[in-house]
Amino acid sequence: MLKRSLQVMFVALFGAVFGVVSTQGASALEPTVYNQPGDHLVNGRYWKTSCEMYSTSVVRCRTEIWATKVVKANGAYYNHNGWVFNNLTYLPSSRSAWKGNPLATPDGRWTAKDGHQWKTECGTAATGKNGCRSYVLSRNVVSTGGKFVSQSAWVFNNIVQFSTSTLPAQTKILPKAPALKGVPVEKPFRAPVAARASSGSLNLAREAMWDRIARCESTNNWSINTGNGHYGGLQFNLQTWRSVGGTDFAAYPHQASRAEQITVANRLYAKRGTQPWSCA
Repeated sequence: MLKRSLQVMFVALFGAVFGVVSTQGASALEPTVYNQPGDHLVNGRYWKTSCEMYSTSVVRCRTEIWATKVVKANGAYYNHNGWVFNNLTYLPSSRSAWKGNPLATPDGRWTAKDGHQWKTECGTAATGKNGCRSYVLSRNVVSTGGKFVSQSAWVFNNIVQFSTSTLPAQTKILPKAPALKGVPVEKPFRAPVAARASSGSLNLAREAMWDRIARCESTNNWSINTGNGHYGGLQFNLQTWRSVGGTDFAAYPHQASRAEQITVANRLYAKRGTQPWSCA
């Protein structure tokens, strides 16, 4: 899944992107996708980073990655390519700057004002001895196995880096990365709308029977999305809807009119009779 895969990618890149450059015994922070503002192309993926002063002495950078995400439109979920939040990075700063802050408290757990639960780990194999990572318990809809599934999981949110005797505090925002060509631009999402079939192609045969079945299946709610994978007055699942050309009318059954749903039902009836409907 997307967020999980991004976390794995972060761990894989951590050793490389958080390197330092030696300058006569001291170490200067090396610009990376996580700490340098601007656009980046790393491992064939586009990244976008913006940085700001979190406090007078702490720099915070937000990194996004170009990826496929799940969006909701007209009561349905879709995959959409765009910018996806990856993580926040707090650049090296003194431990004293983080005193009392839960983002830098080992084994800390708390509930934010918005009700979300958080947890923090410090000095672990995942963070290194001079860092902390925080996670938030989130419910997200993900695309898996051709279906959209809602699930709760601990999602990596941010990393805090502490300065050391060999890695000075980074108290200023790094210079912006050189301009990069070919950076994608996210377009506003528009739900697909299949071309409507002409009225001459509608088939309202057995209309009374279909209305009776719809009363049982959906209480005659032709625009219902039950959330269980069945849609519309006759409770088509998406696979069946597509198999008999339902997308001639609409991407999802509940987005089609009553007459269009009946037309598709007649196509299915020609192949399987009333077998697909328990209320028949």
